[in-house]
Amino acid sequence: MSNIPSFAEIRLEFLKLTRSRKLESVKDYEIALAHVFNLDEELLDIRTPGNNKTFYSRVNFTKKTLKEKGYVCEDKNYLKLTNKGVKHLEENPVPITNYILNNSDEQELNPIKFIDIGESDSEEKILSIINKLTETDFFLFEDILLDFLFHIGYGCAKENLKKNIKKTKDGGLDGYIELDPLGTDRLYIQGKRWRDNPIRDKHIRDFSGALDTVGGTKGLFITTSRFTKEAKECNEKIKNKNITLIDGRKLATLILKYNFQL
Repeated sequence: MSNIPSFAEIRLEFLKLTRSRKLESVKDYEIALAHVFNLDEELLDIRTPGNNKTFYSRVNFTKKTLKEKGYVCEDKNYLKLTNKGVKHLEENPVPITNYILNNSDEQELNPIKFIDIGESDSEEKILSIINKLTETDFFLFEDILLDFLFHIGYGCAKENLKKNIKKTKDGGLDGYIELDPLGTDRLYIQGKRWRDNPIRDKHIRDFSGALDTVGGTKGLFITTSRFTKEAKECNEKIKNKNITLIDGRKLATLILKYNFQL
C-alpha cells in the first residue's frame, strides 16, 4: 500500500484537476488521478479491511474533505475551485496535509512557517533535539531532515527525496525536492549541521545566487546553529524569491509540534 499516494498528495492533485478539467463523478477523478500518479490495475485493486478499493476510497474522501474545508464547491454537475482553492494553487501549491486543512483559515498556507515557539515547549526538550541533530553523523542527519520534510507534507514520493540531494564539503546538504509528481515545482534546500558557527549574510547571498542559476524561486535554508542579524536582514532584502530560514531552535520546535520521532 506504500505505493498508493497519501491523502495530502491526492488533495493537491485533486485541486489541480478541478482547475483544469470538468469531471462529474468520483470515478472520473479516480481515473484521472490514477493517470497522474501512474497507478496500475494491481494498485488500484488494493482493498481496505472492509473490502473497499483503497485508492477509490481516498479519492471519495478527498472530495468530501475539500468541500467541507472550502477548497471546492458544486457548480451544476461539476466541482469548481473556491477562492481558497485558487489561492492554495497559486501561492503555495504543496501537498495539503491535515495540519494545513485545519489551520489554513488562520495561518499562511505554508506548513514550514507554522512556527510558534510557545512557553509550553520545554527548553530541555528543545536543547536535547538540537544536540541530537548536531551530534549525529551526516548521513543520519540527511535522512532525519528529509524524513521530517516529507512528514509535514513536502515532496511527492518519499523514496525519491534523496535523489536530488547531495552532501557538501562542509558537512551540510543541498539540492531540491519535487513538490509535484511531474517535477515542475521545486523547493531548493540548503542544510548546515553546525553547532557553533552561525550562518552569515554571505551564505544567504550564495544560496540566493545558486537559486538564480537554476531559475529557482523557493528556498529553504536550515541550520542546527543560528542566523546572524545580518543574514536575516540580507534575506529580507531578497524580493525575487521566497527563502525561508529555519534555525536550530525553530527546527526543534517544529519537530516537537509535529510529533516527529528522531
